[in-house]
Amino acid sequence: MNPFRRRHPPSRVTSRKSQPTRRGLEGIEALEDRRLLAGFSYAGNILSITLNAATTLSVSSAGGGAYTFSLSGADTFSGTDTTGLTGNGIASLAVTTALGLDSVLITNSIANTAVSLVASTGDYVDDFSVNLNSFPTDPAPSFQVASAATFVNASDLSVTAPNIAVNANLITAQGTITLKADSGAQLPGSFSGLTVSGATVSSTSGAISLSGRGGNAAAGGQIGVALLNATVRTGNAGGIYGTVTIEGTGGTVSGAGTGSHGVTLDSRSTVASSGGLISITGTGGGMNTGNLGVVVDGRISTAGGSGANIGPITIKGTGGGNGGTTATGNSGVALTTTSVLQATKGAISVTGISGAGQTLTTPPLTTSPGLSIGSGVVASSSGDITFTADTVTFPSDVGTIATNGIVTLRNITAGQLIPLNQASNSVISQIIARSIVIGRTDARPDIEQAAGDAGTLTLGNTDLLLIGSKIGLNANITTGGSQSYDGPVILGNNPAAVDPTLTGNGITFLNSVDGAKNLQLVSTGSVVLKDAVGATTPLASLRLVTASSVMASKALKIDGSATGAAADGLTVLAGVSKLSMDAAGSSIANCAGNGISLSGLTGSTISGFTLTKNALAGIKVAGASTGTTISGNTIDGGGIKDANGVSLQSATGVTVGTAAKPNAISGTTVGVVATGTLTGSAVRANTVTGGSGGLQLAAAQGLTVNGGNKFVSSTIYGVYANGDCTGTTVSGNAIANTPHGVYLNGATNLSVGAPGGANVIAAGANTTGSYVGTATSVGVYATGALTGTTVGVNSIVDNTIGVYLTSATGLTIRGANLFRNRSYGVFATGADTSTVLQSNTISGVIPGGPASSYGVYLQGATGLQLGTAGAGNNIASNSCGIYASGVLTGTTIAANGVVANTTGIQLQSAQNLAVARGNDVRSNSAFALYAAGNCSGTSVRGSTYRHSSTGMYLDSVQNLIISGNQVVSNSSVGLFARGASTGTSVTGNVIRANVQNVNTVQASGGTFQKI
Repeated sequence: MNPFRRRHPPSRVTSRKSQPTRRGLEGIEALEDRRLLAGFSYAGNILSITLNAATTLSVSSAGGGAYTFSLSGADTFSGTDTTGLTGNGIASLAVTTALGLDSVLITNSIANTAVSLVASTGDYVDDFSVNLNSFPTDPAPSFQVASAATFVNASDLSVTAPNIAVNANLITAQGTITLKADSGAQLPGSFSGLTVSGATVSSTSGAISLSGRGGNAAAGGQIGVALLNATVRTGNAGGIYGTVTIEGTGGTVSGAGTGSHGVTLDSRSTVASSGGLISITGTGGGMNTGNLGVVVDGRISTAGGSGANIGPITIKGTGGGNGGTTATGNSGVALTTTSVLQATKGAISVTGISGAGQTLTTPPLTTSPGLSIGSGVVASSSGDITFTADTVTFPSDVGTIATNGIVTLRNITAGQLIPLNQASNSVISQIIARSIVIGRTDARPDIEQAAGDAGTLTLGNTDLLLIGSKIGLNANITTGGSQSYDGPVILGNNPAAVDPTLTGNGITFLNSVDGAKNLQLVSTGSVVLKDAVGATTPLASLRLVTASSVMASKALKIDGSATGAAADGLTVLAGVSKLSMDAAGSSIANCAGNGISLSGLTGSTISGFTLTKNALAGIKVAGASTGTTISGNTIDGGGIKDANGVSLQSATGVTVGTAAKPNAISGTTVGVVATGTLTGSAVRANTVTGGSGGLQLAAAQGLTVNGGNKFVSSTIYGVYANGDCTGTTVSGNAIANTPHGVYLNGATNLSVGAPGGANVIAAGANTTGSYVGTATSVGVYATGALTGTTVGVNSIVDNTIGVYLTSATGLTIRGANLFRNRSYGVFATGADTSTVLQSNTISGVIPGGPASSYGVYLQGATGLQLGTAGAGNNIASNSCGIYASGVLTGTTIAANGVVANTTGIQLQSAQNLAVARGNDVRSNSAFALYAAGNCSGTSVRGSTYRHSSTGMYLDSVQNLIISGNQVVSNSSVGLFARGASTGTSVTGNVIRANVQNVNTVQASGGTFQKI
């Protein structure tokens, strides 16, 4: 038989017979019977009846205040008759309306007494109070509603008796009903304290209070309050709402009997109110097994109500049992498969405390759960639903738990384990509510999610809040609403745990998050990390898939060396915006991929990170990243091959570094790598030290590199560029202590330097600014097709070679200051077609040392333009201003000022070169122009050579054409020629005001003009 549905017969109402007349011994006359009578009295509109003999008092009403009180057997009343009150000396006491009665008080002074409300022809209009005391000789006097009784107006019924049975309808209007079958102590005998069977107990607006305590017997079934095919109901009269209170305590059992429940409500029973509170409290009794606090098979409901009267339902049960070795089934509250708890507006609260039971695994998992939820119904239209228990069991068939409010699953004691396993999650996932709360703040539990599929939790459009002293996440959680975690979260607390994915409309961690697992967050709302993440045990990785905003208030730590760690440490995908991670002390290390990978992250801040030994890049940024700033981070590649600092891959709108918070990058292969369309992106104020290179531009378009970046101490280059770099500018930066300051390798449409934004390119200087002569350094190295690329206003200083051009085509170098470059200001070789150097200052002055060797050195450089009309270069203070040799087809030297060098221009077997119009070669200490060797195809025309020692010195030069020049005011000779000069022609020049204008006597061959 189902112990939840066990019916018990109503308590016995025994008719007490009068005791037989004592008889004397044979031959002696019997004495008169001296038994006590039922006394009555009337005073102050109160009728008092005291049962002084073992009897049953039957009560009936004729209506209007007329009552009949009848004693069983030969019992009679003793009292004073008065108008409307008669019964002295007889077994029946009659009350008529003439008495003017207000209330009736019935008590007992002896055992074996009982009161029964019997068939009536009218309503009860007065208050009735029945108080039957128990006695050791008969602990179970009883009160019975044997026939329907209706109390009208404000008439109350109050009954106290160890055993009460309601077998017929009991009704009041505004009056209260109090049935108390609990003396506060366990009484001997086999009985249920209060039984309502096949009857209705109801009040229109009065309160109903039912309480009972089961007996103390060998058998089970000692129920506190039993509702069997019963209805208990209160209503509403003019805004006055009746309440229902039921309290039951199961009796003790000395044998093996079961079913001594505190309160039981069978499947045919209903407890209801129209808006008033319903409160049910039960404590199981019994011996060992199956003694529950509250058993609900039937229906409990509230409807309507307003203001404070919105029909809450409160159930609290404590399981029984005495803790034997096989104790089981002593649940606090059992909501069975047929149970219904329903509130239209009010809250529902169910609290279950385990009785005696055996531990199954980890405390407090026992065979006697505090709360056993069947597949019934628990529902409220708008009120909250709260389940509180030390343990909970769930059905295999899910019922209905629904509200537009909050459903809370709470523990009893701090540290209690709340498992989120397959059984619980199958029920939780079916809950319909605005929000589900698990745990409590005033006594935090331990919440532990089962691993893998067994722990997976999926909710509909419901918010989820977990509150605990620790929260173990070992599987996925998906909610249509938000998720909040109030308590330290531990990932992978279970050895079989999987990497959890949390999906919700907003995810908030109010406390720390730790654990060497890959955590993935998918939020259609915000993500909030209030406390430290990974401070105790770093995460393996954190992946943010979508979020309207992300706020991390404290440090984040990730260690990619964890077993099973994802390649990238922190991954932020394109669905995320407004990320703020700027807490100092964050760190990401040892990742097989990138420390941080950002894809399309907008409006965000990444700051305060230390990124160490991440194999691909410290930070990778890709996609549209408008308004995102990456600053104040420290990136250390740890010397890992091919590990870069920052990688920008078609990342638009991102700022890497600010003046207030520069990034520090060291130990990487390349500090910053940029490629693709980077419109609106900027690299500013960073310090990049060591590695192969500082900045690599690989077909990087639309990028701004400015604001005082420092690219220092790289082993190959400070800045490297190749591919189409349309719209990219590199300006206002410092480049030092590297073999190549700027390395242009087929980079087109790039701008290096600008007015007001000159780069300082001192590849040959160390970090303190001192030139290091033991290493070869090039300020700007250029090769390949460089169409549209401009090296503009820059300070190219303290290099071995200022600018090195080797087959560099289409390049423009304009407005640069090339100072103190020890060997060459500019060195050019190869096919340099359409490359132009104009408006540059090339000075070889070296403080405290000799002049630089060469201002411009052309060695077989073809197609180069050195100076243009109105935009010549100023080449000064070198040993040789311009040196040219080899085949120089298409190369032109024009409009330059070549001043204060030892030799202004030196042509050494320079062929097919055009030294064209507008050069001003002056004040050179030895020669303005020096030429030697075969200069076939080379011409020197339209320039001025003055104020030097020798204007033109032709030293065995052949096939050189010199015409249309002015050679004036030189301190020694204007034109000097010697040696074999076959094919050389010097004609049509203005040679004057020299100490000696022409001296060609030592020349053989050639044509020389005469003065």
